[in-house]
Amino acid sequence: MTRINPFAATALLAAAALLAACGGKSDEPAPKAETQAAEPTPAPAPAASPAAPAEPAVPVEITEELVTAYVEYQKEAYRLVKEYVEKGRENLEKAQGDTMKTLQQIGAQEKYSKEVDDQLAEKRKALGLTPEKFDAVRQAAQHAANLRLLFNQMGGNEQLEKMAAQQKVSIAALPEDQRAAATAEAETMMKAFTDSRDLAEVRQKYGDQAADALLKHADELADLQKQFLQLAKK
Repeated sequence: MTRINPFAATALLAAAALLAACGGKSDEPAPKAETQAAEPTPAPAPAASPAAPAEPAVPVEITEELVTAYVEYQKEAYRLVKEYVEKGRENLEKAQGDTMKTLQQIGAQEKYSKEVDDQLAEKRKALGLTPEKFDAVRQAAQHAANLRLLFNQMGGNEQLEKMAAQQKVSIAALPEDQRAAATAEAETMMKAFTDSRDLAEVRQKYGDQAADALLKHADELADLQKQFLQLAKK
């Protein structure tokens, strides 16, 4: 009988849990499947009056309150998923070499995964994160987290200050007729750093209110995303 690699099994279970934490299962009912052979559809009767156009969906406003709720949710999601992954790894390692016990542990972890998913759904409900609100704030928050992670990986404010000082010295050493072009080039480079730090792309895509709210939690969101990524690699 083929042995099951407990570490590979843990990775698969961790991936499933991370997906649940990041998005959870949809709270909306699944659409019904189409029948294999549809009956011919009769021609519609002439409408007595033009049908009223469907009202456009009201876009979700990303407020400080919504971002705060999302951060709280992500912290709880990380706690639950971390517990799930660590417990699963421990149990699978104990069962290593015994295929039957390994299969039993995988089954137990799948059951626990469902429990985690249910707990996360309850947490979203308690925080008032409806599917529409959750999807909206998640997309904006992940965008903000990615930008802040990139900025931090480039060295953050400390590197920004060093670059500014070095450029100032370098430009001062140039001939007078070359300084203007060098200054413009330096400003362009610095703007790429500051745009990442200040979530310029988020501001452009989601507006000032969303960007201002996300900026207050940018480092926290970046840290949470980094923790999730590290957990997935374990």
